Amino acid sequence: MTPNCATLRTVRPIITCALVVLAAAGGCDDGGDATAPAAATLRLTTWNAGLADGFVPYTPERRPLAIAAIAAIDADVVCLQEVWQDADVDAVIDGAAATFPHTYHVATNDDASVGLPPACTPGEAGPLKVCVEAGCSAAPDLADCALSKCGPEFQATSLGCQTCMAANIALTIPEIFQACALGSSQFTFAGRNGLILLSRTPLKQPTMTVLESFLVKRAVISAQVDTPAGALPVLCTHLSAGLAQVKYAGKAASWEAEQAEQVVAVRALVASVADADGRAVVMGDTNSGPAIAPDIDGEAEANYVQLVGSDLVDPWVAQADRTCTWCADNPLTGYPKGGTLIDHVLLRGGAKLATNATATRILDGPIEVEHDGAKVTVRLSDHYGVSVTVTLP
Repeated sequence: MTPNCATLRTVRPIITCALVVLAAAGGCDDGGDATAPAAATLRLTTWNAGLADGFVPYTPERRPLAIAAIAAIDADVVCLQEVWQDADVDAVIDGAAATFPHTYHVATNDDASVGLPPACTPGEAGPLKVCVEAGCSAAPDLADCALSKCGPEFQATSLGCQTCMAANIALTIPEIFQACALGSSQFTFAGRNGLILLSRTPLKQPTMTVLESFLVKRAVISAQVDTPAGALPVLCTHLSAGLAQVKYAGKAASWEAEQAEQVVAVRALVASVADADGRAVVMGDTNSGPAIAPDIDGEAEANYVQLVGSDLVDPWVAQADRTCTWCADNPLTGYPKGGTLIDHVLLRGGAKLATNATATRILDGPIEVEHDGAKVTVRLSDHYGVSVTVTLP
């Protein structure tokens, strides 16, 4: 008998489809009616939902609207990033269950912080605490406010103290300073990776690979997705960003070098899971993308070129009407002009998979939220989504 995954997903770490039953059962009965993709097409969507308290502005106000939008995505498979909080993961999976009955998520942890001494002394953290409490208590983006208004006080603290405060950015101001006076958090959001894979059809052989990273836990989750043309390997990831405000203290030479190492790992994973025809899909916010004149700036462009290589196709970048996904017209980004294209659906398998693939930008319209008694027009996230429709052989 195949266990019902709805019972298994209540156990932490969350593994919505239990790995232990897949080899024997060939799948996972999670209580939903599988609906095969229409005809011989597959709709693939990636979206960074930006549910990052303390870092992406207006997260509490956007949260219910973003979760509702996920349930309404018109796709067969969705790769989500930046769903950091356990409560948000549960709300997304429960809210989208009618459309996406098959899900995969693993809650990674901040194991590196166990047993470490306090990160901040009262003497070094005191001036920063006074400054932040005075100027940022009502700020929609605590990280940006603290760095812009209290930059000298922040820079005067030790690297370990800075890392701990950045790692605890989702907490309230008093909670952040208390946490770093008691311990030394190494990863944001308790070491969660923020990834969820949603599907209309069964997900088989789900796996997770943790990537080497500093401050933010990075990973790749993958599974075999049922399609009219057989099982298709799909990988979902979120690679390191160049966080200029935080001094890099990881094992690589820089933020961009760390991302380059992750690209090598992702490409190795793609090669290892590709099917007999060489087919695979990579989706996510790679924090890298090409420069495209006149108004799309490159971001870690060399890493993007390495990721795509000679065997991956990027339908959104290839289209004449492509545009940014991290954009100046989005009030949540603070980007000065134009934007970058860092959210991707990449297809491997040449003509067998990429023939007649079309792409579009989604989840990019304005919404209105209320903050501190005032109406504010923003977007669902600081990222726009990308959806690709693939004609299967």
